[in-house]
Amino acid sequence: MERRRLSYDETNQRERVIAEIEVGSTRNVYDTLYLHNVGKEYHLDRRTRKCNVTDLTRPFRYRGVLPGSTFQYLFEMGAGGVPYEHALVQMFSGNSSTEHHVSLVTYPSCIPIQIQHFIGPNDYEESKHNLVFTVGFKCLILEKSNPNKASFRRQSWKEVDRSQNYMERRRLSYDETNKRERKIAEIEEGSTRSFYDVLSLHNEGKEYTLDLRTRKCNVTTLTRPFFYRGVLPGSTFQYLSEIGASGVPYESTIVAGFAGNSSTGSEHHVSIVSYPSCVPIQNQHFRGNDYEESNYYNITIGIRDPAVFIPPEECIG
Repeated sequence: MERRRLSYDETNQRERVIAEIEVGSTRNVYDTLYLHNVGKEYHLDRRTRKCNVTDLTRPFRYRGVLPGSTFQYLFEMGAGGVPYEHALVQMFSGNSSTEHHVSLVTYPSCIPIQIQHFIGPNDYEESKHNLVFTVGFKCLILEKSNPNKASFRRQSWKEVDRSQNYMERRRLSYDETNKRERKIAEIEEGSTRSFYDVLSLHNEGKEYTLDLRTRKCNVTTLTRPFFYRGVLPGSTFQYLSEIGASGVPYESTIVAGFAGNSSTGSEHHVSIVSYPSCVPIQNQHFRGNDYEESNYYNITIGIRDPAVFIPPEECIG
């Protein structure tokens, strides 16, 4: 994963990508200029200052809404109802001869926020577009006094799991204080695979899994640790940035990035949350060659229906 500065000109099909040099790292970082209109690529090693000039034959890579994409839905990203901590975002998706792509852009200006490319069964590439501020910041969600820590409900939650090769949208109710959550998958029309309603009660050590097609329920003992959302324990602050259309009301928001490693060292995780309330926007988990990503939309602070943590009637009896 690499942070870069990007200058992009779609009209003339040219862009410049300058990688940031990491303090203490010895790997090569590059300044690359792509001039598709003249068919040239300039590749400068920022450490050695050696430049390689080559003919550019690959097609121009569009940012934002890619050609052939179709609109999927409109949602709110960040802390809904909190001034300057949320933005309206559109999702588009489409297919080319070699890949499936998903784009997140602001509404209505269509400024790029995130682009995902699914290339074959094993390759995945993601680009995020933001303005980065290197300032000190401690996330409020780490403080016990933060009222937003206790619970919230997401009307929509998308998860990408590359180890299982699927992407799924779910409704999530999450209570960190009492370590319980409920995930209800949205059934896709035309799909024959199973979709589940899963209630995890960690304090009671029980998990209820209801098949939404067959209505059969499986009750099991829950032994895995609680899965934190937002800023994970042990994470450290990385940066503060603005995503979306800078300065445009309801089309931009300030976010904070955090990162850390699990206690066993088997996983690296990255979190993006709103600033300063630290409402989750995205979680990424890297486990060897496996990658899992969760994106959170249309968040409502607080659990408005306590019955959401009561097992389905099919699971009782």
